[in-house]
Amino acid sequence: MAKLMRSIRIDCFPADEFAGQNGLAHLVFKVVRLAESPTEEIFRAIVEKRTDFDWFFENEVTVKSEQFPFSINDAQSISEAVTEFYEKAYPSEEGEVEALTRHEDQVYAYRERHSFRFGFRGQDVLNAHFGRNKSAFEISSDDDDHRYRYLINIEGFYEQLYLARAKYDQLFPE
Repeated sequence: MAKLMRSIRIDCFPADEFAGQNGLAHLVFKVVRLAESPTEEIFRAIVEKRTDFDWFFENEVTVKSEQFPFSINDAQSISEAVTEFYEKAYPSEEGEVEALTRHEDQVYAYRERHSFRFGFRGQDVLNAHFGRNKSAFEISSDDDDHRYRYLINIEGFYEQLYLARAKYDQLFPE
């Protein structure tokens, strides 16, 4: 369970392994544990164009205010709640189908704004989520090989995103 608030460092650097593909850059999120300790990479995607950053900024107000549509227990991350919802989403009676569809629509709409997979459609990226969980903000993943939950400073997270976009603009001026 996450207790300490962590800083997220976001790096943006050329994706040199894709020779001849101008404009491709790595976007890497790392959690900072302590001021002088190594960072841990928790998310990586390829930015193909400047507008790839837009999803984060278009959803900023919602990410800062919206909670998962159903109750989450104190020990549960957003990613765990999403996984649990879909694992339990098989109706056992006909009457439950309409309610389930409505609930699935709510969870899907939530994921469109909070799941990194929606921000980087078409890429095989980690199924990580970020947003408000109760009174704190978190970034979390419930993938089999990458399970984590970190409480984060959401303002610091967005500051890092703005810096990463500025770095991208330096790397690939229009």
